[in-house]
Amino acid sequence: MGDVKRNHTVRQGILVGVLVLACILTAAAVWLTRRGKGASQVTGDAYYAGRFPLEAYFDYSQRDDDWAGNTLGGSGDTMASSGCLTCCIAASLKAQGIYDHTPGELNRIFNENGVYNENGAILWAALEEALPGVYVDLSDDTSAASVNRMIREGRYPIVKVKRKSGAVHWIMLTGTEEDGFDITAMDPIDGYVHLSDYSNLIYGVRIVSAEKGIGQASAGEADDAGAAGGDTGGDSGHQPTDGSYNNPGSGTDSIAINPDGTCLEERFPAPAGYTREAAPEGSFQQYLRRFPLKADKSPVLLYDGSEKGNQGAHEAVFDLPVFDSDLQQCADSIIRVYAEYFWSTGNQDRIAFHLTNGFLMDYPSWREGNRLQVDGNQVSWVKKASYDDSYETFLLYLKYVMMYAGTLSLDEEGSPISPDQLKAGDMFIKGGSPGHCVMVADVAVNGDGETCFLLAQGYMPAQEFHVLKNPDSEGNPWYFTKDLSYPFLTPEYVFQEGSLKRWGGF
Repeated sequence: MGDVKRNHTVRQGILVGVLVLACILTAAAVWLTRRGKGASQVTGDAYYAGRFPLEAYFDYSQRDDDWAGNTLGGSGDTMASSGCLTCCIAASLKAQGIYDHTPGELNRIFNENGVYNENGAILWAALEEALPGVYVDLSDDTSAASVNRMIREGRYPIVKVKRKSGAVHWIMLTGTEEDGFDITAMDPIDGYVHLSDYSNLIYGVRIVSAEKGIGQASAGEADDAGAAGGDTGGDSGHQPTDGSYNNPGSGTDSIAINPDGTCLEERFPAPAGYTREAAPEGSFQQYLRRFPLKADKSPVLLYDGSEKGNQGAHEAVFDLPVFDSDLQQCADSIIRVYAEYFWSTGNQDRIAFHLTNGFLMDYPSWREGNRLQVDGNQVSWVKKASYDDSYETFLLYLKYVMMYAGTLSLDEEGSPISPDQLKAGDMFIKGGSPGHCVMVADVAVNGDGETCFLLAQGYMPAQEFHVLKNPDSEGNPWYFTKDLSYPFLTPEYVFQEGSLKRWGGF
C-alpha cells in the first residue's frame, strides 16, 4: 500500500510539473508573439564607424517646428504625427551624398509629386519619379547578416521597429559601437539611439540609394499602416487585431474608448490602474467631465460649417457651438470654456480676461453697459448701453474678447506649473502670432500618485473644441506625466519646456 501511495504521489508531482512547464511555455510563446511577431533579432557583428554626424541627428526630427504641422498629402496626418519615414529618407539621402533636402523640403516635394497616397503612405515608385537618380530596394531579408552588410556598405538602411506602446516606427541605422557592436541609429523622435532600445527587433527594411538594388519598387507598393499588416509611414501604430489594448504607462489592458459615452467621463474610461479622483460639486473638473460630447466619430467642423481638413487629430468633439466668424480659434476656445463654466455656475463676476495690450476686459463692466473704445493700442470703457445680463449679451462680450485677446495674452495670464501639479484647466501654451495652446480636460491618478490626462483644443481656422489623440498611442488619448518630456508632441503642435501653465483666473 505504501508503494502504491508513493507511486501515486510521484505521478501527481510529474503531472503538476508538466502542467506548470506547459503554462510557462504558453506564456512565453504569447509574450514572444506579441513582442516580436514577424520580427528579426538583429545585432551588430563588427565595428562599423557611423559617418552620420552626431550634430545632424536633431536636424531630422519629425517634431521640428519648421515642418511639424505640415501634412502628408491629403491624408490629414502631419510630419509630427506620422513623418518618421520621410525624415529617415531625408537623412539617408543626405548621409549618402545624394540629395540634401531637409525633411520639410522633402515632404513638400512628396506632396507636389503625389508620393503620398490618400492614407499618407509613401508610394515608392512615385518617389523614384520625384527624385531622379534615386532607387528603392524593398527587401524581405531582415536577417542580421543582411542588415549588417547594408550598414557595412554605408547604405544607411531604414528599418521598421515598434515603440513601447506597440506603435510602428521607422529609424535609420548608422553604424555600430566600437565596444560591443551595439547598432546605432537616427530616430526621428528621440535623436541618437541604439537598436537595442527597440529590443534589437526589426520588422522591415527599406533602402534608398543611387544604385539599383535587389528589390525594385513597383507602382503598387506603398508603406502604410493597416489591419492587413502593411508598413506605416509614421509612428502612430495601430490597435492590436486581437481587440486588446495596452495603455502606455499603465502596464495592463483596458478599454480605451467607449463610443456610446455622451460625456468625457463616459466616453474615456480611466486607464487600467488609474482612477478619476472625485470632483467637488461645481468644480471645473466636474463641469468638463459632464460636458456633452457629439456622437462618436463626429468630424470637427469649421466656423462656416465645413469639415476641418485634418480629421485625424481628434477622438471626440465637444457639443459647443462656434461663432459664425473666424474668431474662436485656439486660445479663444479655452477662453470660452472658462467663461462658460463661470456663467453656468453662477460666477459671472469672475469672468475677466486681459487683452493683448494688457487691458482687463471684465464681464461685469460689460454687463453694466460699458463698451470698448479703441484708439490705436489704447483701450478704455465707454458707457453705451443699459444693464443687460442675458446670455446673448454674454456671447457678444466673448466675441469682443476674442477679437483682442489670444495666446499672447492668455500666456501672460498663466503661471508655470510642474507636471505633478496638473489639474483640469491647465494649459500647454506658446504665446505668439501665431502661437498655440491646448487644455488639460481631465486627469486620473494611480496608486503611486502618477497622473494621466486628456487634452483638448480649438485651432485655426476657427473650429469646434475637440479631444485630442495621443500621437504615440493610437486608439487611446490619455497622456502620462511619467512619460512627459520635451519637446512635447501633440497631434498638430509641438510644445517646448516651460509651456505648461495654469490660468490666473483659477
